[in-house]
Amino acid sequence: MFNVGDNIVYPMHGAGTIHEIEKKNILNEEQEYAVNTVVSNLHSFIPYLLFGVTGSGKTEVYMHILEHVLKEN
Repeated sequence: MFNVGDNIVYPMHGAGTIHEIEKKNILNEEQEYAVNTVVSNLHSFIPYLLFGVTGSGKTEVYMHILEHVLKEN
């Protein structure tokens, strides 16, 4: 239990971790291509720009790339 402003927040028992919840998201073909391209060049300095409208899944791509980076180190 902890306080947030005037509210008391209780943890949800049985809820999955953020990592477990995020893993349920499946990437589409373009997102998979972006992840694979960046991950295959992790040891090179190559800048990438993910372009897309709000809600297009850019953050999900970043999260999958980050997952690969964290597993590697």
